[in-house]
Amino acid sequence: MKNLKLVLLLVTGFCLLTACEKNVHYWGDDSPGNTLKNGPETSLLITVPLKGDFTVVPEAMMPDETYEEYGFKLIMAGDGTMSHLGKMTTRMIFWAEGGPVGPYGYGSGTFVAANGDELYFEFDEGLIVWNEKENADFYLTRFNDPIQFSGGTGRFEGATGSMMSNAFVHYPDPNVEGDFWHTDFFSYGTLTMEK
Repeated sequence: MKNLKLVLLLVTGFCLLTACEKNVHYWGDDSPGNTLKNGPETSLLITVPLKGDFTVVPEAMMPDETYEEYGFKLIMAGDGTMSHLGKMTTRMIFWAEGGPVGPYGYGSGTFVAANGDELYFEFDEGLIVWNEKENADFYLTRFNDPIQFSGGTGRFEGATGSMMSNAFVHYPDPNVEGDFWHTDFFSYGTLTMEK
């Protein structure tokens, strides 16, 4: 009986040792243990609605022959608010014919969020037209063209998406003291970024 107990004890011990043996099977280049240790991919993209209300004024307008279809280079700067950025500033550069209406293009710029994160944007081409909407007594011209997001810094690194400019241009009334030329944007769209 002692021999039977000893044999059963040895068999049980041997079974326990082999059951605890490390798994040596591999999936691709990583063992299952290594794959699980690294964990699943944690990057998750989310798309959120975007709304911006901001104003820009001319920083510079100069004759420029970089693009033969346009005669002027314009630099605009301003500030306002935008969802997912909070209070923000912006600066943009583009080329235009130079008249009150007509095409513009080759644009790029940056929205800078309240915390300093930057969201980059581009716009290929657009068209400024006479404003025939109900606010035409204040805004002489308008444009509503797509703007594409092209990455950024901080939480906007790798961001994509687009918005419509939905912008209105006010020309100063010489009879109103302190009136100035500016463009008001009431933009809307979507922004895709990492959660």
